[in-house]
Amino acid sequence: QNYKMNTTIVHGSALLFPLPPFKTTTAAAFAASHYHSAFLPFLITTAFVIIYLYVKPYHVPLTVPGPKRFPLVGILKFIIENFDNGPHIFHQMCQKHKGRTWGGPVPRGGGLTGAYFFIDNPDNVKHVLRDNFSNYVKGSAYREVFRELLGEGIFAADGDTWNVHRKVTSHMFTKNLLRH
Repeated sequence: QNYKMNTTIVHGSALLFPLPPFKTTTAAAFAASHYHSAFLPFLITTAFVIIYLYVKPYHVPLTVPGPKRFPLVGILKFIIENFDNGPHIFHQMCQKHKGRTWGGPVPRGGGLTGAYFFIDNPDNVKHVLRDNFSNYVKGSAYREVFRELLGEGIFAADGDTWNVHRKVTSHMFTKNLLRH
């Protein structure tokens, strides 16, 4: 190998070490190498933005009471921590908020819908389940996750399909039938 020898004086003694020959690079090669090193952070940032937009929780106004919210995960931490004792804890939260609707954002995907709301007030329950039912759809994510458990019946249906199921099942629960 044809290396030049470089001499360096350190505290009065000479050190000899070989240096590899310097490559001469063209401006195009230099620009290409820096293009690739700048492209990787751009690619990683773009991937994170796309993932964030896919799982981003829905906006829930801060006027809606609920547990502490965290960036990106919303109230999911609260729901996971209380999953085993959920109905009891959720009932306590309803009592804490004195019948007001409470909830918060959660990430979308994997059966999570982007926001959860809990209602306890009988007037609010009537509004959701009877008076304005068509405005509160379960959606495709819910049906996809619970299809195996609930099938295509009344508990997973929306809109016209739900109305058909409701009419069929309502005949099964008449006053005369329930008395016997």
